[in-house]
Amino acid sequence: MHRTAWFTLLLSALSLTPALVAQPKPPPDPTIVEFKKHIRSTEPTVRGEQLDRLARVDTAESAKLAVQYGAAEELPEVRDRAVSTLGKYASEEARAAILEGLKNPKVEVRWVCASGIAANLAWNPPPVQPLLVAFEAEKAPGVKIALADALGRTEDIQAATVLSRSLAGEADLVIIGILDGIALLRKPEAHIGVIPMLQHHNWRVQTAALHALSMIRTKESIGPIIDYLDAAIGRPREDARRALIRITQRTFGMDANLWREWWERSKGTFTVPPEGKGEPEEKDPVGSYDRRPVEYHRIKTFSQKILFVIDVSTSMEVPILLRAGVTIAGRQAPPTGTPKLEIAREELAHVLRSLDSEVKFNIIAFETDLRFFKKESIPASAANVQDALKWLERQKAWKPSSSAVQSSGVDKDGYMMGKTNTYAALRAAFGLSQKRTSDSISVTGAGPKVSEVRPPYDTCYFLSDGEPTEGEITNIDHILREVEKWNKAARMVIHTIGMEESQGLQTLLDGIARITGGRSVFLGR
Repeated sequence: MHRTAWFTLLLSALSLTPALVAQPKPPPDPTIVEFKKHIRSTEPTVRGEQLDRLARVDTAESAKLAVQYGAAEELPEVRDRAVSTLGKYASEEARAAILEGLKNPKVEVRWVCASGIAANLAWNPPPVQPLLVAFEAEKAPGVKIALADALGRTEDIQAATVLSRSLAGEADLVIIGILDGIALLRKPEAHIGVIPMLQHHNWRVQTAALHALSMIRTKESIGPIIDYLDAAIGRPREDARRALIRITQRTFGMDANLWREWWERSKGTFTVPPEGKGEPEEKDPVGSYDRRPVEYHRIKTFSQKILFVIDVSTSMEVPILLRAGVTIAGRQAPPTGTPKLEIAREELAHVLRSLDSEVKFNIIAFETDLRFFKKESIPASAANVQDALKWLERQKAWKPSSSAVQSSGVDKDGYMMGKTNTYAALRAAFGLSQKRTSDSISVTGAGPKVSEVRPPYDTCYFLSDGEPTEGEITNIDHILREVEKWNKAARMVIHTIGMEESQGLQTLLDGIARITGGRSVFLGR
């Protein structure tokens, strides 16, 4: 056969078997090209934006890049962007890549993957078996907490059984994380492991158990919670009362005897009612309980470990008119308006004079910089209260002085004085240093170091008159994410008081109160 004919025949054969012909590679995705070009930028904002953009490419390659660079990131706000990106993938190949990351030998990778699965609200429900295998094999506390969070979103009975069974013998922080996962599940089967946690030596574990039981809502938990209410003091007693109300939709105040009398009469025929829209109204939450609550700006607490944080920024010198029914230290405010700082100081002085000696307290005043009454909390003795009143009277908004630093209007970190450094004030409330120096994943595999915060207070009153204007972080959403992370272990209730109801301030203060289980009120009109 002629050579040309043979060549024609060969081409014909190849045309019938396209797999034998080299196919051109698809061009690289421009988003991934851009990501690889800029992800090593020294600017955290640039790295965060690149991680955000990866969510547009729903592929295994994109997911692996988010995991790789998220795990290597030191700044928590950028690492959170990687977790957020992992929470947006919907394709099977991308999600498979994230699940594969749970087997990685590096603890940082496993933590990012577990957190990304928990954040993926569209993955409904997340795959139970891979998470259970990873959870039961995991040794690193931070990763185990993230896996418990992910399992809490599965709505799976087996997950509830495994989480409940795993409570015994774990470190306190891990127990709290598991209890929060159980609370998300809301499966009655989990109450068996949760009830013994009411007797745990750590009050933070106890309150996490109360929260979990209040979400599970089983008849079997009512008696043990009443017993806990009878023995508890301070804020944990409030948590027990709140749990009982949520489970039973009944109200008997803080008196364990009233609850027990009702339960003895009712437990034979009682069934847990459908969940209400909120707590039933109580005219007197105290009942016949013999302790007097602390009340600051109409928000009551029985806590014996209280921190007061008040804004003393320059804007606090501006007078405001109070809403109807709002008083200053029990008296009506003048109709011409009162400076906000005067309201804050006078109401706080009124509260300090009413404190029982069993209460331990402290005060932080904040503007650009922070001012501490004491380094640590102190008992509310007559002498200590008098010292606090004198210190409080000296707290005024910043004004230029003869000091070279002060007269320049700039502090040692280059921030403008007299502004509102909300972030620094909240860090101090949680017992953290004023600067973020070590909020990265720990080398020991414990997960983010900030998960270990344990402030000496269980209750905080936080008063401010405006949005954050100075400090390391001023973005409200970012501040709220930080508070949520800190409070996973701290279990501190923060009640918030706003002097004026601007949109940004309301978002901030309502968010802090919602995250921590506190109340939020606004005074001005």
